[in-house]
Order: sequence, then structure tokens, then C-alpha cells
Amino acid sequence: MKALVFSGGGSKIAFEAGVAVELLGASGQPYDVVCGVSTGALAASMIAQAGTGLWQHALALRLRDVVLGLRGNGDIFKSGPIPYLSDALRLVRTGGLYDPAPLRRIVEKVIDLEALRRSNTVLRIGMVNLNSGAYLTCGTERGMPAEPKMLLPVTHDFIMASCAVPGVFPPVRLFRSGALLVDGGVRNITPLSDCFEALRELGAHALGKPVQVDVVMASPLSYNAEPLGGVGPEKVLPRALSILSNEVYRSDLAEALRRNSQDPKAVPCELRVFAPDSVEQDTLEFDPKKMRDLYNAGLEAARRPLTEAELYERLR
Repeated sequence: MKALVFSGGGSKIAFEAGVAVELLGASGQPYDVVCGVSTGALAASMIAQAGTGLWQHALALRLRDVVLGLRGNGDIFKSGPIPYLSDALRLVRTGGLYDPAPLRRIVEKVIDLEALRRSNTVLRIGMVNLNSGAYLTCGTERGMPAEPKMLLPVTHDFIMASCAVPGVFPPVRLFRSGALLVDGGVRNITPLSDCFEALRELGAHALGKPVQVDVVMASPLSYNAEPLGGVGPEKVLPRALSILSNEVYRSDLAEALRRNSQDPKAVPCELRVFAPDSVEQDTLEFDPKKMRDLYNAGLEAARRPLTEAELYERLR
């Protein structure tokens, strides 16, 4: 049994695409569980549409084509006609600086909800309800799980909600309940808890051997960046998001390591982490050249995973 976990990271989905292409192409073995939040929810939903290694690899290649086909920020979100003023007005009116309509078109084009329902790959993606602060999970099941759980069904709205970075994109509103849903990374930027729970539901604790869990981090474990080069909101906001995400990454991984070594009820796992050595772009910077460089970095990183011992050292 194997699991694949994608962190959030905005434009750094290019790195995740590179790792996924290399891992699935090299092993040919499918992942039984795939989890993600934020743009990692898009990556996870792509891969989970298939249940065999061959088709999961084909979907990873399609994810690559989508990511490397982006021509810039305008292919993900729309800004207003008057810099700063239009975006500020939209923020007041909708709760988000930018309009994610282009991203919505991509999600609806590449995610086949019926394929997800038919697939025997278990999917988990996370969101946060702004009204209650609760972390919510939607996903798919495989057969009759050993420990069944009530799950929200996967929809395009929920995938968009997982990508809705607060303040950047408007929350996704559920009209029937009035819930306002945003990026699951607010609480759980590396959704390892969703992964461990799905494995437990599948009965992985009864296998008698550790489960391989591959964790794809969209950012380095240590944060080093180029000088900011300005103080406008288009510079400050993405940089602040990147720094905040990095700190949450580290906390999530440290908790996973603690759980894996100390919790007797936990599913025994062999964690392999794939992270870039450095990133020269911020979360909302969809520069085509930088995206390709990150994709190539993902291909390379997939060949040299970090072991748990190396993780302990880097997280000190």
C-alpha cells in the first residue's frame, strides 16, 4: 500500500508535477491514497482519477502539460483594470483581491468528477470553514473501508475552496448552509493527518509492515529568497504567504515524525519527503520560465528523497 501527499504552494505546483511524473514513471506502481490541499488539491484530484500506475502516470503528464502551458498570472486569476484600486474594491466586495475565474475553468476542464467516483484510488482534499474554523475533508472511498467515515463528496466547488487563499481569492460560499470555505492550508498545509486517517480506514494498520508515504513539499524546508524588490501589495502579499507556508510546513512535518515514532495506535509509515533546495518565485508568481525550472527541479528531487533521519536534522 502506498500514499502520496501534496502540500499547498500556489505556483510551486510545477515542482509537485515534476515529482509526480518522475515517481509514477519510475515505479509504475499506483498510489492507493492521494491527498492534497490548496493547489495540491488540484494535483491530487488529477492523479486520483485513475487507479493504475500507467494511467496515474498519464494523468501526471497531463498535469505537467497544464502547468507548463500557463503563460502567466492571467491564466490563473484576473486583476482589475486599475492597479491596486480595482483589487482593493474587489477585496471589500467579495473577500478576495483577485478573480480566480481562469483557475476555475482549468479545474472544470481537467477534473472529471465521474472518473473520480469510479476510480479505486482514495482521494482526500481539505478546506476550512471560515464561520466555524473547522477543517473539512471531502474525498472518495474504495469499496467498504475498515473504518468508514462520513465524507463530503468531491465537487469542483470544493476543489476551488481548497485553492481559495484567504484575502487573495474570494471564499467559496455554500448557499444552502451559508458556509464560507477557504484554503485547507490555513490549518493543514501538508495534509498528513488526512492521509493517515484514510490509511487507517483502509485497514493499513493490519498489514504488518510500514506503508510508504511520499510527501511532496512545494517549498524548501528552510526559507531563503531573493530580495523583495518593492513594497507594493503584489510583492508583499505573495512573499508573506510563502514565509507563512514555510513555517506551517515545518510544523506539519515535525508532528508527523513525532506521531510516527511515538503513537502506538498510528499506522506504521515509511515517510519519504521530496522538497526543492531553493525556490526563486513566490506563491502567486506564475512566470513560465520559473515554472519550467521548478518542474525540472521536481524531476531531480524525485530521485533523491529525504529520509526521516535527514528530516530530523533539517527540522532542528
